[in-house]
Amino acid sequence: MACSCPPAPPTRSTPDTTVAIQTSDRNGAYAAVPLTPEPITAMKAGTNLNIGMKSVTRKPVTIPVSLSGFTGAIDKLEAIK
Repeated sequence: MACSCPPAPPTRSTPDTTVAIQTSDRNGAYAAVPLTPEPITAMKAGTNLNIGMKSVTRKPVTIPVSLSGFTGAIDKLEAIK
């Protein structure tokens, strides 16, 4: 699948936020999103994180990412800070 990823100014990770793609290669596209307490709390309480984008034909595409195990993983990261 191809993805149309126009440049956009990076912003905080909140619902319906546009994040700039920083780089891409044959394995995927990469963007850094700082995780503040608000989205971390929401992700701990959620079951899926929906990643939205537009295809090369400009049709919306949503990719659900399971948050199973997120709470345990983030808790371990916070413990080693």
